[in-house]
Amino acid sequence: MITITRKPISKITGDLANESRFTSAHQPVEFELQRKDLLVNSITKSVNSNGRLIAKVNVGSTSGLNLSPGQNVKYTCGTGGSRSYNLVILRVQFGFLLFDITDVYGNGSINRTEAIIIVNRKGYYIETFVYCATKNLAFELIGVLRSITDVFGKANINVQKLLSSSVTNENNGTYTSINEAITNQGKPFNIKSREVYEGFIGEFTSLLTTDNLYFVNGSKQIQDNNGYNFGEFVPSLNDARVNKAKFLSVFEKPTYFNNYPFDISFIYSDLLLNKQLSRVENSKNVNNVAGGDQMAIMLVNGRGFVNRLMLSGSFTFAEKSVDVYIDAGTNTTQTGTTGRTGGTTLTDVGTVFNPLESAVKHSLNDISNWAEVFNQGNTTQINYDQLNRQRRSEMLRYNDLFE
Repeated sequence: MITITRKPISKITGDLANESRFTSAHQPVEFELQRKDLLVNSITKSVNSNGRLIAKVNVGSTSGLNLSPGQNVKYTCGTGGSRSYNLVILRVQFGFLLFDITDVYGNGSINRTEAIIIVNRKGYYIETFVYCATKNLAFELIGVLRSITDVFGKANINVQKLLSSSVTNENNGTYTSINEAITNQGKPFNIKSREVYEGFIGEFTSLLTTDNLYFVNGSKQIQDNNGYNFGEFVPSLNDARVNKAKFLSVFEKPTYFNNYPFDISFIYSDLLLNKQLSRVENSKNVNNVAGGDQMAIMLVNGRGFVNRLMLSGSFTFAEKSVDVYIDAGTNTTQTGTTGRTGGTTLTDVGTVFNPLESAVKHSLNDISNWAEVFNQGNTTQINYDQLNRQRRSEMLRYNDLFE
């Protein structure tokens, strides 16, 4: 039997009540699998008539394992499986294994704490199938990996190369919807694993929708708060969150040129699957006087993907800057994994992105930043933190045209 004991999931910095399942497609995406041939139910140590220290280990059942005296096994125990011993079976007896541990180094440390027994099997390896979601959330197999276990029965599986082959830098946005999923920029993935040895093929680990993970076509620094995980970019329904989620951008205040294609990318988090989102824009004039929030309901069919968000566009000459954020509304309904519908009534049940949140201290690490902006010619500068990284070259080109 094998189980997945570690996934590329991280607690969101500043919001430890929620986890981020979004990770970088260009850096290690690692799982840890644990092999468990036999679980130790109890262990009794006693000295026999010959003065030998015997460990009697209750494993419940040895059916189908073909265990016999003289056979070598690995005995792993300790918190997190920190100790491993080579033991020789002395006797097999009604669900018990007996070992002579007299001469085994550290025999006093052979205990029941998280103890498992790993049986030697010829040609043993773990086969991992990696799946990625299409736009309609159907999963397709993108590759198979083979791994062997270490002396503790653990295997580290890195699926990064397969995931990175599923992303491209091609701009396939249509710019026709308020928001749309861009599948080559980030989407769900999942894995299932099984044991293979001596002609035997084991059962797969579970492949459930609730186990879905996600990747983003972007890179992080290992010293970042969430390491390779995109936790600071993942929105969550928690008004107490120290720093609101960021848009996916390197820009603080990009310039918007009327009548040119323009969008901003964000992670449509799995934490928002049952919430209706709306785009909120608040335009300001040259004196920084706001005109009031303008709400527009967003589409729900991009849930679980990196999305591109369009602005309302056609800003007037009097509008010199615009604050943009995303707000959460009422619950929506879901049917299965593909049929999803959204509500239309908005209620302030939680803020996802909010640059107007006065309780948050603004800093360069916070989407709440805004700065004084200015207008040159007939351009309007958009005053939100983050813009899609892929747009950088295009924005530079636009700036050259308008200088």
